[in-house]
Amino acid sequence: MRILVVEDEVIVARDLQNILSGCGYFVTGLASSGEESIQKAEAMHPDLVLMDIRIKGNMDGIEAGHRIHDNLHIPIVYVTALGDEIMLESINRKNGFPRILKPFEEKEIERVIQKFLPGNNN
Repeated sequence: MRILVVEDEVIVARDLQNILSGCGYFVTGLASSGEESIQKAEAMHPDLVLMDIRIKGNMDGIEAGHRIHDNLHIPIVYVTALGDEIMLESINRKNGFPRILKPFEEKEIERVIQKFLPGNNN
């Protein structure tokens, strides 16, 4: 599975990249803004995007995630701090995109991503 990681904190982005690689997933790239995430998703066609909500630029992760999903039909998994959970729940109720709370654990990341593997029913 090919995954694009969108996270503007370099240490967190590298941590996610290491966890994903250790689980056998291929990280197609890292992006730190909504605009960059859309460009990389269009160019790299990942199978999944791990998207932080609060990222650099004029577009937050929710808007970028919706654009990627609507235009490219790529599923989004939001990575969010606990304080963002309430905002995400109200904004994102209609799509049902899964969430991973920060601080995250490797097991939780792997559990959520496995739902998107071929043969699994989301």
